[in-house]
Amino acid sequence: MPLTVIPMAINTLTGFMLWQTELSLTAKIIVTVLIVLKYGAFFYGALMADACGASKYISLGLCAAINIGLVIYTLVTSQWTVTIGIAITLLLLIIWSLPMISITKEKEGNEQ
Repeated sequence: MPLTVIPMAINTLTGFMLWQTELSLTAKIIVTVLIVLKYGAFFYGALMADACGASKYISLGLCAAINIGLVIYTLVTSQWTVTIGIAITLLLLIIWSLPMISITKEKEGNEQ
């Protein structure tokens, strides 16, 4: 349960902080869409994809790539409050993806 609720809450707060900034409307819309795609890729990779399948690694890699791109963009545009939320979700992705992969590998090994 925390694998979905905590990142969703952080992404929601990051989205609210984004709309409080002075970025252009187009930039706000694009970053918001990227935040939603990032959470969708994380949710799919964390909970729905096969444990050792390529789709899990592709979706988690996509999530990481979007996170890194957003961190760089928000650092360049000096949107510090948004950068903090995105960096926290990147750290959560790194911390939580490793145990998710190892736990699901152990479960598959026990079933066979």
